[in-house]
Amino acid sequence: MSKKQSDAVKARIETVPALATKTFKTVVTHGTTAPYCVIHGAAGEDSQERLAGPASTMHPRYTLHIVGTTADQVEVITDLVKAKFILNGYGIPLAVAGETCSGLWWSVPGPPVAQSDPQPAIVYQVVELGWTADPA
Repeated sequence: MSKKQSDAVKARIETVPALATKTFKTVVTHGTTAPYCVIHGAAGEDSQERLAGPASTMHPRYTLHIVGTTADQVEVITDLVKAKFILNGYGIPLAVAGETCSGLWWSVPGPPVAQSDPQPAIVYQVVELGWTADPA
């Protein structure tokens, strides 16, 4: 994961109107009301998959927390975000300067979770997102 990769993820999520000004990297601005999305990036592992071409392939991965006030709202927003990354079951490659991106994947490892500690209560969905990237 690099800044330009996380900027590309953030920019794509921000095309969902409800998240246009409510998409954050790791820390949410104090006082933000749901719905919003929080992006957490990890570099993943680089691999050497070929004898010719780039020396290594990057495998950036992101965890998204899609936060809402109700389970229904979270399901709707999650579907809207997914549609920005996956079309008919296929990943839509990201445009990252200096990289050739492919193999985008999307995973929802569990159900929405309710959190009643903050008031008002929130519901959030954890999404895992990643792809492969070679230097262009």
